[in-house]
Amino acid sequence: MVLKGLQKGDKKIRKFTFDDEEYIEKDGKYYYKVNYGKNSLEGEYAEDEIDYIEVTQVIPLGGKKLKPIPELQKPTAVAAPQEPQLQQVEKPKRGRPPKVTKLDPGTGTLPVKTVLEEGDVQFEYLVENVDIDEPKTLKDTLNSWGALGWELCWMESIRNIFGGTKATAIFKRKKRSI
Repeated sequence: MVLKGLQKGDKKIRKFTFDDEEYIEKDGKYYYKVNYGKNSLEGEYAEDEIDYIEVTQVIPLGGKKLKPIPELQKPTAVAAPQEPQLQQVEKPKRGRPPKVTKLDPGTGTLPVKTVLEEGDVQFEYLVENVDIDEPKTLKDTLNSWGALGWELCWMESIRNIFGGTKATAIFKRKKRSI
């Protein structure tokens, strides 16, 4: 049957016609005789461009399947008894473990630590409004809180329409035991 096709890897994507019942064998490989048609640049007296393309390099167009070449068909062997296959062990996924703790089977609740043990670190937080009109004032304010053991966690500046800039700052430090 005459089909249209393309060659795999052809950068020009040239279409051709070929007969899937006509093929030749050379050095153990099978080739279809393909016809690219006439080259329009050569005029009306041009000849068809003929080539031979390996069977495995032909892509049929139009959703049609190629007629199988009998010499390429492998004989069906009698099914040999199969050896038992080893079970595949699933490898753990790479990366971080999930943040959400899985539910304990049967309880339906998340495990929660309710009692603080010795050595657990607790923090206390402080929220302050800081005047940041001048960099020296801001530096002095942050250094004074740092001297008391407070660490700056977050700061957001708020610019007033009528002038002046303030900032809200959040500080934290380890809770002191009493």
